[in-house]
Amino acid sequence: MQERGWLKVVAIILTISGSGCSVRERLITVPLPLPPRPVLPALSAEDLECISDDAFERLMTRDLGRKYYAEQLEEIIMSTHERR
Repeated sequence: MQERGWLKVVAIILTISGSGCSVRERLITVPLPLPPRPVLPALSAEDLECISDDAFERLMTRDLGRKYYAEQLEEIIMSTHERR
C-alpha cells in the first residue's frame, strides 16, 4: 500500500514539474508575394452574339465568381504584409 502512495506522489511531482517548463514559440510571418493579375482578352458584343442567353448568363456568373475568388485570395495574401 505504501508503494502506491509513493507512486502517486512521484507522479504528481513529475506532472507539476513537467507542466511549468513550456517553451513559448514566436511565429514570424513572411509576406507572401502577390502574383500579377493575368491580362484577360476582351470580348465584344459581336463575339457573344451567337451564344444563347442561358450560356451568356452562365459565362458571366463564372467570370464574376472567378473575379471574387481572386480578390479573396489577394486579400489573404495582403494580410501577410505589414500594414503601415
